[in-house]
Amino acid sequence: MLELAERDGYDAATVEQVADRAEVAVSTIYRYFANTDAILRQGRYAQNGAELHAMAELFSSQG
Repeated sequence: MLELAERDGYDAATVEQVADRAEVAVSTIYRYFANTDAILRQGRYAQNGAELHAMAELFSSQG
């Protein structure tokens, strides 16, 4: 979803596109997420977590 929103703009990103990309039914997406806002929030949390993890590994390897 983040990639779709960044590429096409937030308003253009749809749940249907996310489902298609994930190769699941739209109903599956709605089972876990209420709307596109919820998908984007979760994506940002995951992205931020991955970045923090990478930084922690970098710092621990330096010292």
